[in-house]
Amino acid sequence: MTHSDMIARVCAAAPVIPVLTIDRVEDAQPLARALVAGGLPALEITLRTDAALEAIAAIAEVEGAHYVFDHDDIYIHDTHTRQSICDERVKTYIFGGLNTAKSDRCFVHHNPELDEVMFCYVSGDDMAEYTNGDRCNRAAVFNLSLIHI
Repeated sequence: MTHSDMIARVCAAAPVIPVLTIDRVEDAQPLARALVAGGLPALEITLRTDAALEAIAAIAEVEGAHYVFDHDDIYIHDTHTRQSICDERVKTYIFGGLNTAKSDRCFVHHNPELDEVMFCYVSGDDMAEYTNGDRCNRAAVFNLSLIHI
């Protein structure tokens, strides 16, 4: 499956992706649950506030574990344990191509039908197919059956 196919799957599941600015972490999960219940399964949280990364972690929750796309790692935590889900090769690929000027467009999407979490981001490297856009053009997909904390 190509990166374009993965992005197309997110867009097919969520033809509208709400863009949220979260000021208080405690607002993130109720807001996300309401939007998902309303038929919007993918959300984008801007990194414009101090609460943004924590809000992303709170929203990307699957069975009590939080999946986090941080500034230098992708990891899972359960409030007690933090574990990277990327080896150095994958980190180099993702963060070497990450367009940091557009890092506020990154988002995490849980697809329960395929038992996976997608970490979507804007890549500006020479392997990206769509580099002229203003939205995510690449996703790192993690199969949930591969890890248990």
